[in-house]
Amino acid sequence: KLWVSNGTFFDVMFVVGLYQGALRGFIMDRNTPGLSVSVIEKMGCGAPMGLVTFDNCRVPADMTVDFSAIVRDRVIDPHGAAGLVSMLYITCIALGGATRCWELTYEYLCQRTRNKQPIAAMQAIQHKMVKMKSHLEAGRSMLYDAARLQDEGRLDNVLAHLVKPWVTEMSCKIVQDCMTLHGGAGYAFDSGIEGYMRDTLGTLIGENTAQMHYSTVAFLMGFPGAEPSSV
Repeated sequence: KLWVSNGTFFDVMFVVGLYQGALRGFIMDRNTPGLSVSVIEKMGCGAPMGLVTFDNCRVPADMTVDFSAIVRDRVIDPHGAAGLVSMLYITCIALGGATRCWELTYEYLCQRTRNKQPIAAMQAIQHKMVKMKSHLEAGRSMLYDAARLQDEGRLDNVLAHLVKPWVTEMSCKIVQDCMTLHGGAGYAFDSGIEGYMRDTLGTLIGENTAQMHYSTVAFLMGFPGAEPSSV
């Protein structure tokens, strides 16, 4: 888990563990044979916690993620690859959530009408949606560049630490705007937007806050007195 959640509420579960001595992520939906979640009763208010059980679960190779850069032969990489891999990964979560919210909002605005015309026909709405799309694509390019350079062994530490705060903050703003464009429906569970809002907000904190990354970038760029706050 990247942040605290309630195990009884999920559509897809991402589990990280060792496979043949190397770290790997396993993507399983709630219908995966052998995967079950039972309720753990607890005192007080709030949703029940979930006990996750695996019984001979099998996951196809194309539904896994290779994290061997972090752990190989049961040994943790000593050069800090763990932080960089998870930093880019949580950035992907934010960008993916915001992208899906944009798609859901586009569908809604084309279907919802005002004066017998779809809301999407309003120029102000069009401009807002296009601007959000441009920000998504800019964030995607930054993220892909950082990931490509890392894969090629030419890691750009400044870019890597700039991508996470920029994309996560941008994604949260887009999800908020999408919720607003849905009106009251955006706050409802059925829209799906509120779930993306909760998940995307969590990426602001996971793998360090924006301010911590900015301090690190200032240090890497040689600003006097700057000290790294994230590694």
